[in-house]
Amino acid sequence: MNIEDSLRIIVKEAFSEVVTPIMNDLRTFLTKADKTKEESDEDLLTITEAAKFLNKKKSTMYSYNYQNSIPYTKNGGTILYRRKDLKNFMRGIPSRRDIEKKV
Repeated sequence: MNIEDSLRIIVKEAFSEVVTPIMNDLRTFLTKADKTKEESDEDLLTITEAAKFLNKKKSTMYSYNYQNSIPYTKNGGTILYRRKDLKNFMRGIPSRRDIEKKV
């Protein structure tokens, strides 16, 4: 083994020792960022996504809409729900709309 080969091995090992931890930290950070984005309470879900989130059928979601059980909004013809409202519905926390109806 000549000096040049020895230097290549040393540089490769040193590079690996420096870069591998950085790459692992970056991978961890990006994974956490994706989860945070996915679970944002302000995310808007379509009726299909909301039904899946609540483990309900789409027809049940339409019933909830008719009964004003869960707050929703429409964008064009698309019904949208905030994840926060769906979580509150699951927990039995009344929506602002429910509270306003009682007053």
